[in-house]
Amino acid sequence: MPQIGNAPATLGTQPIINLHNLGLHWPDGTVCFDSLSGVFSQKLTGLIGDNGSGKTSLLRVLAGKIPPTSGSFSAPETVAYLPQDLGLDTARTIADVFGVARLIDALNQVEAGAYSEELYEVIGQEWDLPDRLVAELAQFGFHPAQALGATSPLDLLRRPLGTLSGGESVIVALCALFSARPDFVLLDEPTNNLDGEAKKQLINQLESSPVPI
Repeated sequence: MPQIGNAPATLGTQPIINLHNLGLHWPDGTVCFDSLSGVFSQKLTGLIGDNGSGKTSLLRVLAGKIPPTSGSFSAPETVAYLPQDLGLDTARTIADVFGVARLIDALNQVEAGAYSEELYEVIGQEWDLPDRLVAELAQFGFHPAQALGATSPLDLLRRPLGTLSGGESVIVALCALFSARPDFVLLDEPTNNLDGEAKKQLINQLESSPVPI
């Protein structure tokens, strides 16, 4: 029986993912990969292989999206995963991607003159959250945040993903992923839809990240 480690896995003080004879077979018996052993422990590790060789399937196994057929692996407690096909709902807002839509809505209502104990409870001590998120987005190379102009941070965070380019949506998703401060990050072809400048910015962000990738 395959085993999935759910206890924190570390090498010294650094989170790792440890594979032991890991295998994945499809229901029709086709072998996706088999007997994979190794350790992902470096700060930035690239997985290279031909199209269809099983890279995405391996990442989905390590992210807990599909169970392995054989073998085992252990991973840190929080593993963030960015799929190749984001499948982002174009009606969702930037705030939705960051998981703060309720807070942004409460701030927007207060800014419009509304008042209630419930709104203030939702906001708590996070009055400056829009400014912080926009600053993080700008650092990630999100052009609308870098050229905010007369647009308020609240308005920017309420923008639907359908108003963004594919590359801009990827940057938003990446920024939200890292803002959650996971122990380990799995990225499946994160440079898809990014132009040259955005790719350079992403590489700089990945190289400076304290999170193993």
